[in-house]
Amino acid sequence: MGQTREIGVVLDEHVTARAYVAPCPDSSRAGVVLVHEIEGLTPHFADLCERLAEAGYSVIAPDMLARDPAIAKSARAGDYPLALQRFCRQGPERLVSDLGAARAALVRECQSDMARIAVIGFCVGGYLTLLAATEPDANWASAVSFYGPPTGYAALGMPAEPNPLARAGRLACPARLFHGRQDDLVPVGYSLEFAAKAQSAGGRVEVVLENAGHAFFNDSRDTYRAPAAQHSWTELLAFLDQTLDGTTAGSWPSL
Repeated sequence: MGQTREIGVVLDEHVTARAYVAPCPDSSRAGVVLVHEIEGLTPHFADLCERLAEAGYSVIAPDMLARDPAIAKSARAGDYPLALQRFCRQGPERLVSDLGAARAALVRECQSDMARIAVIGFCVGGYLTLLAATEPDANWASAVSFYGPPTGYAALGMPAEPNPLARAGRLACPARLFHGRQDDLVPVGYSLEFAAKAQSAGGRVEVVLENAGHAFFNDSRDTYRAPAAQHSWTELLAFLDQTLDGTTAGSWPSL
């Protein structure tokens, strides 16, 4: 995995989560907290850590399911309703706090600048990203959600509040939302509504629409769509360069 290695991130006195860490090979102190999908910390996210590090950012990808490993097991077996129900039981506030613990670990491990760290999430990770970005005093430099549901998972047991869409007007950092026009799991209209509410309150947010369905970015899934993924990768690096003062040296890998 190149420079990527595994470490433990203490979430509380009872739980230590494993995490991938990839230090930037140059002297940049900008960083990224990378938040995985419902299947957990798969090799795809180790690869993504490598690519972001090569692009100029130190990266940490924590196992956000460490409190309940059965979530990933259910998702990988195809039982997504059960996986999401168990995910919801963890509670949004605790999960957002876990992102803060991962950010602190990135600062310790890679000497990243706390003021230059973005949070990037995919699907359920995108939902957590939007929660973190609208959390008072969370102090993220920027946030990126790939097809995360701004409305949350209330139908599956997650409390109706906090809800990213309901508190879009409190967006506390620049944000970019990537969404497929043909997404039949998370309707694109929710991301557009989130952006409109945030913008009306002075928030800096844009939605990038791709000609694809859900989970188009993950090249280990059947839903992967190369043109959409390649375009969003270029847009992602440009956004990080703008908000973290990094470098866009990263390139799309040959597949």
